[in-house]
Formats: sequence, structure tokens, C-alpha cells
Amino acid sequence: MVPIIDASVFLGMHHESLEVREKCVEIIVRNFDGGLEINLEQIGLCDNVIWQRSREEQNAYYPFMSYLHTVMEFKRIPYADEAYQLAAIDYRLKHLPMKKAILACHVLAGERGLYTLDDDLKDMDLLSDYIMPIISSSETEYFFSEPLNLFYKKSLMLKLKSDEISI
Repeated sequence: MVPIIDASVFLGMHHESLEVREKCVEIIVRNFDGGLEINLEQIGLCDNVIWQRSREEQNAYYPFMSYLHTVMEFKRIPYADEAYQLAAIDYRLKHLPMKKAILACHVLAGERGLYTLDDDLKDMDLLSDYIMPIISSSETEYFFSEPLNLFYKKSLMLKLKSDEISI
């Protein structure tokens, strides 16, 4: 089964920090052939951030995002009813906002890895077996193949702050 990413990783490709951008791009490039999963709610969280930006930034960003979703397999799925139900009653998740609790339940139900920049999720003992490390390789730089890389470079006129990529 393919790993899961959340909005923080997808949006992290446009973070103002070069280090964060490189880590997030590496995740995508390393999983390019095998694909990734992103939940429909997480896609909506990404869109919500981008739609609040200027028309010029959106026009630079969306060709990259659209092309990436065309050339790479992303499994875009809704949360199962069980994830919603468990998130509402599991006492181990009561400290989380509901959208994070549902994502945690989704990960647990699928027993798959999650790439996230979110500290609340990364620090949970409950998810410790499922959080995928985001460690950039110091020896290799990761780039998208052309023409995706050209779209990405143009999209970098959009830079996001940490509070904009949080889920």
C-alpha cells in the first residue's frame, strides 16, 4: 500500500524555507513511481490556502499542481465512516482538533505510513509506528523531471509561511 501525505507536505513544497521545500519535494520524487495517497479533505485544505492568495500566485501554482496530479498517481480518497466515528470517541485523540483526529484514525485503520510536518501528529505515541521520517538526503538533490520541473520553478513565486501549511 502506498504512503499517505497530508496537506502540510503538499503545501510544504512551496514553503518559504528552502530546507522544508527540499524535504517535501524529496518525498514526492522518491514516491513518484509508486504513488501516494492524499485524502480529499487534505486536498481541500490545500485549495483553501491557495485560493486565499493573489490571482497571480494562483496562476503560477495551479499549472504545477495540475500537471503533478496528471503525471503522478495520487490516490485521492474520502475518509471512511469508521475514521469519523472513532475520532469522535477515542479518548487518546481528544487533545487533537477533529480534522487531525480523523486523519490519525485513517492512518491507523490503514496501517500505513504518513508523511506530515505536523508536530501534533508526529509527536503522538499512538502514531509512532506510522509516521514516516522526513529526512533530506545530504548527498542527493531531488528534482522533478521535465517538464514538471519547469512548472514547479514557475510556481515558486508562491511561498507559504509555516502557519499556512499547518493542517
